[in-house]
Amino acid sequence: MSTPYLECDRVSRHFGGLAAVDGVSFSVAQGEVLGLVGPNGSGKSTVLALISGRLTPMGGSVRLGGRPITGTAPEQVCRAGIAGTFQRAATCMFTNTADGHFVIARHPGHHNVTVACGFSGHGFKFVPVVGEILADLTIDGATRHPIALFDPARLRGGA
Repeated sequence: MSTPYLECDRVSRHFGGLAAVDGVSFSVAQGEVLGLVGPNGSGKSTVLALISGRLTPMGGSVRLGGRPITGTAPEQVCRAGIAGTFQRAATCMFTNTADGHFVIARHPGHHNVTVACGFSGHGFKFVPVVGEILADLTIDGATRHPIALFDPARLRGGA
Protein backbone atom coordinates (compact mmCIF):
# COMPACT_ATOMS: atom_id res chain seq x y z
CA MET A 1 0.00 0.00 0.00
CA SER A 2 1.37 3.42 -0.95
CA THR A 3 1.73 6.37 1.39
CA PRO A 4 -1.36 8.64 1.35
CA TYR A 5 -0.85 12.10 -0.12
CA LEU A 6 -2.67 13.67 2.83
CA GLU A 7 -3.46 12.00 6.12
CA CYS A 8 -5.24 13.23 9.25
CA ASP A 9 -4.87 10.87 12.19
CA ARG A 10 -7.14 11.40 15.22
CA VAL A 11 -6.98 15.20 14.82
CA SER A 12 -8.69 17.19 17.59
CA ARG A 13 -9.24 20.87 18.35
CA HIS A 14 -11.19 22.39 21.23
CA PHE A 15 -12.26 25.97 21.84
CA GLY A 16 -12.84 26.31 25.56
CA GLY A 17 -15.20 23.47 26.47
CA LEU A 18 -16.37 22.98 22.85
CA ALA A 19 -14.87 20.09 20.90
CA ALA A 20 -14.96 21.55 17.39
CA VAL A 21 -13.07 18.53 15.97
CA ASP A 22 -12.67 15.36 18.00
CA GLY A 23 -10.54 12.49 16.70
CA VAL A 24 -11.04 13.01 12.95
CA SER A 25 -9.13 10.54 10.77
CA PHE A 26 -9.01 10.19 7.00
CA SER A 27 -6.51 9.86 4.18
CA VAL A 28 -6.44 11.03 0.58
CA ALA A 29 -4.43 9.33 -2.15
CA GLN A 30 -2.56 11.33 -4.81
CA GLY A 31 -5.11 12.37 -7.45
CA GLU A 32 -8.10 11.38 -5.30
CA VAL A 33 -10.92 13.85 -4.70
CA LEU A 34 -12.49 13.82 -1.24
CA GLY A 35 -15.49 15.84 -0.08
CA LEU A 36 -15.84 17.06 3.48
CA VAL A 37 -19.57 17.41 4.10
CA GLY A 38 -21.58 18.30 7.19
CA PRO A 39 -24.03 20.77 8.64
CA ASN A 40 -23.05 24.24 9.81
CA GLY A 41 -20.96 24.03 12.96
CA SER A 42 -19.82 20.45 12.39
CA GLY A 43 -16.10 21.33 12.17
CA LYS A 44 -15.44 21.30 8.40
CA SER A 45 -13.71 24.70 8.36
CA THR A 46 -11.78 23.80 11.51
CA VAL A 47 -10.46 20.60 9.87
CA LEU A 48 -9.34 22.62 6.85
CA ALA A 49 -7.67 25.19 9.13
CA LEU A 50 -5.86 22.37 10.93
CA ILE A 51 -4.64 20.90 7.64
CA SER A 52 -3.53 24.26 6.19
CA GLY A 53 -1.68 25.29 9.36
CA ARG A 54 -3.95 28.19 10.31
CA LEU A 55 -4.76 26.28 13.52
CA THR A 56 -2.66 23.77 15.45
CA PRO A 57 -4.31 20.50 16.51
CA MET A 58 -4.53 19.85 20.24
CA GLY A 59 -4.27 16.16 19.48
CA GLY A 60 -3.47 13.90 16.56
CA SER A 61 -1.35 14.59 13.51
CA VAL A 62 -1.47 15.78 9.92
CA ARG A 63 0.93 14.32 7.33
CA LEU A 64 1.58 15.32 3.73
CA GLY A 65 3.36 12.74 1.60
CA GLY A 66 4.16 10.81 4.78
CA ARG A 67 5.89 13.79 6.39
CA PRO A 68 4.41 15.43 9.50
CA ILE A 69 3.10 18.96 8.93
CA THR A 70 1.27 19.30 12.26
CA GLY A 71 1.94 22.79 13.63
CA THR A 72 3.76 23.94 10.48
CA ALA A 73 3.26 27.60 9.48
CA PRO A 74 0.60 28.14 6.79
CA GLU A 75 3.18 29.59 4.37
CA GLN A 76 5.26 26.41 4.57
CA VAL A 77 2.20 24.17 4.22
CA CYS A 78 1.19 26.21 1.15
CA ARG A 79 4.65 25.78 -0.41
CA ALA A 80 4.29 22.05 0.21
CA GLY A 81 1.06 22.01 -1.81
CA ILE A 82 -1.84 22.59 0.60
CA ALA A 83 -3.62 25.95 0.90
CA GLY A 84 -6.86 27.22 2.34
CA THR A 85 -9.01 30.16 1.35
CA PHE A 86 -11.53 32.18 3.29
CA GLN A 87 -15.19 32.52 2.43
CA ARG A 88 -16.18 36.11 2.02
CA ALA A 89 -19.71 37.16 1.29
CA ALA A 90 -19.87 40.40 -0.66
CA THR A 91 -22.11 41.99 -3.23
CA CYS A 92 -20.59 42.44 -6.65
CA MET A 93 -22.23 45.02 -8.91
CA PHE A 94 -20.54 43.66 -12.03
CA THR A 95 -21.72 40.09 -12.29
CA ASN A 96 -21.93 39.75 -16.06
CA THR A 97 -19.20 39.85 -18.65
CA ALA A 98 -19.23 42.55 -21.33
CA ASP A 99 -20.60 40.10 -23.92
CA GLY A 100 -23.04 38.40 -21.51
CA HIS A 101 -21.37 34.98 -21.70
CA PHE A 102 -19.79 33.03 -18.87
CA VAL A 103 -16.07 32.68 -18.25
CA ILE A 104 -14.98 29.06 -17.81
CA ALA A 105 -11.33 28.07 -18.20
CA ARG A 106 -8.21 26.84 -16.49
CA HIS A 107 -6.00 29.68 -15.35
CA PRO A 108 -3.23 30.08 -17.96
CA GLY A 109 -0.50 30.64 -15.39
CA HIS A 110 -1.72 28.24 -12.72
CA HIS A 111 -2.96 24.96 -14.16
CA ASN A 112 -4.25 23.81 -10.78
CA VAL A 113 -6.76 26.72 -10.76
CA THR A 114 -10.07 26.61 -12.62
CA VAL A 115 -11.94 29.88 -13.17
CA ALA A 116 -15.71 30.27 -13.54
CA CYS A 117 -17.65 33.53 -13.34
CA GLY A 118 -20.26 35.75 -14.99
CA PHE A 119 -23.27 33.61 -14.07
CA SER A 120 -25.55 36.35 -12.77
CA GLY A 121 -29.19 36.12 -13.74
CA HIS A 122 -29.31 33.18 -16.12
CA GLY A 123 -26.47 31.10 -14.71
CA PHE A 124 -28.63 29.05 -12.35
CA LYS A 125 -30.21 27.28 -15.34
CA PHE A 126 -26.84 25.87 -16.32
CA VAL A 127 -25.65 24.66 -12.91
CA PRO A 128 -25.65 20.92 -13.76
CA VAL A 129 -23.54 21.20 -16.91
CA VAL A 130 -21.29 23.93 -15.50
CA GLY A 131 -20.64 21.72 -12.47
CA GLU A 132 -19.73 18.84 -14.75
CA ILE A 133 -17.43 21.07 -16.82
CA LEU A 134 -15.69 22.43 -13.71
CA ALA A 135 -15.24 18.92 -12.31
CA ASP A 136 -13.80 17.76 -15.65
CA LEU A 137 -11.37 20.69 -15.85
CA THR A 138 -10.31 20.34 -12.22
CA ILE A 139 -9.84 16.58 -12.24
CA ASP A 140 -8.87 15.82 -15.86
CA GLY A 141 -7.65 19.18 -17.19
CA ALA A 142 -10.10 19.00 -20.10
CA THR A 143 -13.81 18.51 -20.80
CA ARG A 144 -15.82 16.89 -23.58
CA HIS A 145 -18.12 19.92 -23.63
CA PRO A 146 -17.44 22.72 -26.14
CA ILE A 147 -16.25 25.65 -24.01
CA ALA A 148 -14.25 27.77 -26.48
CA LEU A 149 -16.99 30.43 -26.35
CA PHE A 150 -16.27 30.89 -22.62
CA ASP A 151 -12.50 31.48 -22.95
CA PRO A 152 -11.61 34.68 -21.05
CA ALA A 153 -9.14 35.63 -23.82
CA ARG A 154 -12.14 36.89 -25.80
CA LEU A 155 -12.53 39.72 -23.29
CA ARG A 156 -9.00 40.98 -24.00
CA GLY A 157 -9.68 41.07 -27.72
CA GLY A 158 -7.78 37.84 -28.36
CA ALA A 159 -9.04 34.32 -28.75
